[in-house]
Amino acid sequence: MKGVRQISWAITAGLLFAGLALQWAGMTDYGWVFFVLFPVAVGFASVVASGTAGRITVMFAICVVGLGLFLALAIAFGLEGLVCVLMAMPLLFVALFIGAGIALICRNTIWKERIGQERNLLVVAFPLILLLVADPISRVFETDPATITIASTITLPDDALEVFAALQSMDTLQGDRPWLLRIGLPTPYACELEAERVGAKRTCIFPNGHITAEVTAYEPGIALRMKVVDYDLPGRHWFHFGDAGYSFERVATGTKVTRTSAYRSDLRPRWYWEPLEKLGIEQEHEFVLRSLKKNLELAAY
Repeated sequence: MKGVRQISWAITAGLLFAGLALQWAGMTDYGWVFFVLFPVAVGFASVVASGTAGRITVMFAICVVGLGLFLALAIAFGLEGLVCVLMAMPLLFVALFIGAGIALICRNTIWKERIGQERNLLVVAFPLILLLVADPISRVFETDPATITIASTITLPDDALEVFAALQSMDTLQGDRPWLLRIGLPTPYACELEAERVGAKRTCIFPNGHITAEVTAYEPGIALRMKVVDYDLPGRHWFHFGDAGYSFERVATGTKVTRTSAYRSDLRPRWYWEPLEKLGIEQEHEFVLRSLKKNLELAAY
C-alpha cells in the first residue's frame, strides 16, 4: 500500500468521482448522505491511507488537490456542469476536512501503530459501502421537495402590448450575461412560440439542450403563463421545472414586467442549496429581462 499512501489525493478524487457515478446511474441521491456523510468518510479514508498525513498542512493539501482532480473528472466525463460542481465545492471541502481531521486524531492516538494492508483496503472501500447502504435509509425519512417560486422584475419605457409582442418569441437573447452564466450556467439563445394561443408550445433553445413549455394563459399586454412540459439540459436530473410566466403592469414610466419561475429540487441539505438555486434562477431571469430590454431598444432604431 506504499503507492496508495503517496497518492492520497487521488484516493479522494477517485472516491468522490465513484460516488458521483453512482448518483448518475440512479443508485444514490443528491442528499445529506452524498454531500455530508459520504465526503466525511472519504476524507477519513484518504488520511488513514496516507503514511505522511501527520500534519494539518498535508491533510489540507489532500482535500484541496483531491477536490480539484474531482472537479476536472466530473466535467471531463460530463457527469455534472461546472457551475453545479463549483457550488458544491465549499460543502464538500468542509465535510472532507472534518473527516480528515477525525482520521488525523485517530492516527495520533488509537492508531499510532502502522495500519495493516487489509485494514487500509477496508477503510478505502468504506465510503462507497456507506453511501450505498445509508442513502436508501435516508430516503425513508425525507419529505417530498417543496415547490419554490422565484420572481424578478424590470420596468421598461415601452407600451405593454409592445413588450408582450417582443417577449412571446425572441429570435435572439443577447443581453449582458450575469457572472454565473459567464462561467457555465446554461444560457438560452432563442425562444420560439409556435402559435399565439393557449395550448401552444414555447421553446427556449440552449447550446446543449432546450426547455419546452405549454402556454396556459395568453393575454396580450397582461399575462403570458406556461407550464414546463419537457426539458433536456445536462446535469439537471435533480431539478424539476414547474410553472413559469410573465405578467405586465402599466405604470407611469412604461411597463413593469415580472418574470416568475417555480421549481422543485432534490438537492439536500436545503439550507445550503436553496440560496444557491435562487441565485442561479435570478441570474437566468436577469439575463432574459436584459435581453428583452436590448431587443426593444434595437427595434426602436
